[in-house]
Amino acid sequence: MATSRQRYWMCLLLVLLATPAAAHSDGALAANVWFSWSFDLDFMLPLALVCFVYLRGIRQRQQRGRLTSHRETSLVFLGLFMLFLALQSPIDPLGERSFSMHQVQHLLLRTLGPMLLFLPSPQTTFISGLNTNTRRVLARVGRVTGLGVLAHPITATLLFAGLAYVWQYPPYFELALRNDMVHYLMHVTMLGSGLLFWWCIFDTRPSSTRYGTRLAMLWIVTTANIALGAYLTMKTGVLFPVYDELGRLWVEGNMDELLGGLIVWILGSMMSLVPFLVIIRRWGYKKDRMGKARMTVTSAGSDAVRKGPRDAAENTRRLGWMLGLFSGGIFLALISVMFLSLAVRG
Repeated sequence: MATSRQRYWMCLLLVLLATPAAAHSDGALAANVWFSWSFDLDFMLPLALVCFVYLRGIRQRQQRGRLTSHRETSLVFLGLFMLFLALQSPIDPLGERSFSMHQVQHLLLRTLGPMLLFLPSPQTTFISGLNTNTRRVLARVGRVTGLGVLAHPITATLLFAGLAYVWQYPPYFELALRNDMVHYLMHVTMLGSGLLFWWCIFDTRPSSTRYGTRLAMLWIVTTANIALGAYLTMKTGVLFPVYDELGRLWVEGNMDELLGGLIVWILGSMMSLVPFLVIIRRWGYKKDRMGKARMTVTSAGSDAVRKGPRDAAENTRRLGWMLGLFSGGIFLALISVMFLSLAVRG
């Protein structure tokens, strides 16, 4: 006889297999939604091109005696795989019948995928994979069209945070679910803003954005994300009744949108904690290198001269850990407030 735990998992499996009943617009049963993997050319061809350029860049750097780390390669392909999951896996059709699954898709598309892709700063490898003529053409296009303006910290931050609000606005969100072209535009703009924002955050070029500015960008985006997620979680009533028309999966509207709000609020905001600590760590290393450089060019005879840069770097490192602990405390406080609010609401 099956134990209670075994019966529980058997029932859960049956529920998961049966609940995607409305995954088609006609409301017919669609238990095969978990096998709805797509290989659309408008995504697979650019993905193949990106992989080709990156692998070519690895080979070009290797021929010049510059090896690409396994860490960088793993993170780049993991980020690309997250984008593949967001747009080509069953998450895509499930997102058209569940608000919470749609938020999972957006989390992969605009945050997790681009963040993992640019976390190891693979720009050098990608550039090495382009031939000279292609580089010149891309540079000329960027100058003519003014694409450099999009890479400005203010622009990148406003696009990343603002588009999340724009596409969560109920009339636009429902229009995207009803119209394939608008839905396509939603995904393209979210992916583009995510790539742009995380490229600015993890860029390692000497002329790139200052580290203090990057921390401010992360703080603004996290604060905006917390506000949006809190509103979606704590509001009353159903904001997106279109899911009821199309056939909502698993749970009723209020619970579905509450789960979606929690995904935006907690998971989306927690994603900023890792890059926040990474930037602080890189900032500390930069201070260390600057201090060592000053010691090298300064005459070795003054203990104060040698001690000053070390103290400055140590203070920066301590400040970084303090900021990291402070930000972690904020997230823990937000989680506590969330559970308290849910308890009061219940």
